[in-house]
Amino acid sequence: MTEQPTSTNTKPHIDVWTLAAIAAVAFILQNILHEGLGHAGACLTVQCKPLALSTSYFQGDKSQTSDWGIRWIAFAGSFVNAIVGLLCWWLLRIFRKASAHLRLFLWLSMTVNLLSAAGYPLFSGVLGVGDWANMVKGWQPAWLWRTGNILFGLVIYMLCAWLCLKELSPMLGRTEEERIAHGNRLMMWSYLFGGAAATIGALLNPVGFGMILTSAASTFGANSALTWMPNLLEREAFKSGEHAPIELTRSLPWLIAATLLTLVHIFVLGPSIHF
Repeated sequence: MTEQPTSTNTKPHIDVWTLAAIAAVAFILQNILHEGLGHAGACLTVQCKPLALSTSYFQGDKSQTSDWGIRWIAFAGSFVNAIVGLLCWWLLRIFRKASAHLRLFLWLSMTVNLLSAAGYPLFSGVLGVGDWANMVKGWQPAWLWRTGNILFGLVIYMLCAWLCLKELSPMLGRTEEERIAHGNRLMMWSYLFGGAAATIGALLNPVGFGMILTSAASTFGANSALTWMPNLLEREAFKSGEHAPIELTRSLPWLIAATLLTLVHIFVLGPSIHF
């Protein structure tokens, strides 16, 4: 499943399986960081006892945890994703001459982590559930805090989308037509493959089918900017005519890494690790 340029097809060479593998690793790691290092890690810093860690939720005994400790645990998932996203941005700017595979992985990791961190306050504000709803639970007036979550999340989400697109633009090619077409392929395939890989980790969860739907809504919803960001590439801010488009060859290491990580995500973390 490889796209190769021919005499009538000048699209940059993209091995779709390798692109799928890179996307799967980026999306799954973002999920693990959110639940594991974020919520579970925060639990260990306050009077909270970890009980279960899954691909789609974290449970802890918070009976002895202070009110601020509970709010910190709720906030920590987004906080970790934001830090990791900014770290990947920094690394991407350092490793400008790294392989196309590594640069795309850093960009995707930056993107899914930042979009997840920014998407949570918007998601919680609109639906009244989730981490940021728990973080402001009980604060009055409730409508003001909920509205604040929506506005804050919307502004930060758009800024993150702009930043991520700005970093990707130089990798997409010289002409506007080339950049839009290449950007669409890279972002849409990454969105679909990565979102699917992250979501199937919830198939064996012990809570029920609702958790699968929640996981899918969270993953595909938070990263939905990948579906409309290519439409912005025609704007002057994202025009870059100096670089050749990024190309991906078949990479066995990435295919193996994605396969192993996906299996662990489904069969180890999916049913939950109990402490």
